[in-house]
Amino acid sequence: MSLEFDPNVTVLVGPNASGKTNILEAIYFLSLGKTFRPGSDFEVVNFDHDTAYLAAQIDSEGEGLNLEVGIQKAFDLSPSRKKFLVNKISRLRSNFIGNLKVILFTPVDLEMIDSSPSVRRAHLDDFLSQADRDYHRILLSYEKTVISRNRLLKRIFEGRGKEDELIFWDQAVVRLGQEITKKRQEFFEYLTKTGKKLDDFSWLWKSSRIDLEKLKKERRRDIECQATISGPHRDDFRFYLSGRDLSFFGSRGQQRMSILNLKLLELSYLEEKTGAKPIFLLDDIFSELDEEHRKAIQPLPAEQTIITTTDLGNIDKKIRHKSLVIKFSAD
Repeated sequence: MSLEFDPNVTVLVGPNASGKTNILEAIYFLSLGKTFRPGSDFEVVNFDHDTAYLAAQIDSEGEGLNLEVGIQKAFDLSPSRKKFLVNKISRLRSNFIGNLKVILFTPVDLEMIDSSPSVRRAHLDDFLSQADRDYHRILLSYEKTVISRNRLLKRIFEGRGKEDELIFWDQAVVRLGQEITKKRQEFFEYLTKTGKKLDDFSWLWKSSRIDLEKLKKERRRDIECQATISGPHRDDFRFYLSGRDLSFFGSRGQQRMSILNLKLLELSYLEEKTGAKPIFLLDDIFSELDEEHRKAIQPLPAEQTIITTTDLGNIDKKIRHKSLVIKFSAD
């Protein structure tokens, strides 16, 4: 399938299971190098095929960019194999991420408010990786370092290692962890400053900061747990409205609007940090909102926007009449 999108707004309309969300998934894959759905990347490959291929031609300020992703389905416990190309040149995923910048809003995002901190951290990491490639590289190094430190903690607990061996890993964890904290802090300071313009929504970042002194104090506990207890891998953030935690006190509509406001701020942050306008992907969210909240979303931001819906009646007439509408069938 090949599609060309309107520079402003494109609406993909059709019944459920007609392939609309697959288009957004392909665009997301070409941005982050992975699917946004739960499960493995190889699941995007058709049941009747061993491989999948995605490609996009992007026109950004008159400059063309060609992105390609090839996916090889795995047939055992090994991960699927992926190949990334930018203008026909092979790239690592870390150098592929962010060539196409997207912000995605789906009904599933509502689960982020009530789910575990790891889900919110994953969202934050994917977003910041688009804003700053160094962030993604630092994050990978940090995760590998924590794994190595935890292995050493296990050996020490079992009497097969010495505490002095932790000095090297402590220094590495602190150095990388503080860089991650700095970049996350910058984003949440932006939310605090800019988010005041959007009703009374706010987002509270709970940082698990580390330094050498703290790691030393927690060393015995880390050894007993055989895990690094403190650090950015323990960070979390919460959604608030008028000072109340939305996971406990918010209605479904308020939770959706909080996530939408976060996404809108992510759009503006990405543009401010990179100078590029991201694509805004909205996956059938209008059917989840009442009329009042639909009006709050529309008009849409200035960024190129791609919307999926089962009913054109959910889209404001002013937007609908100036949009490219692509119809999907159930076949």
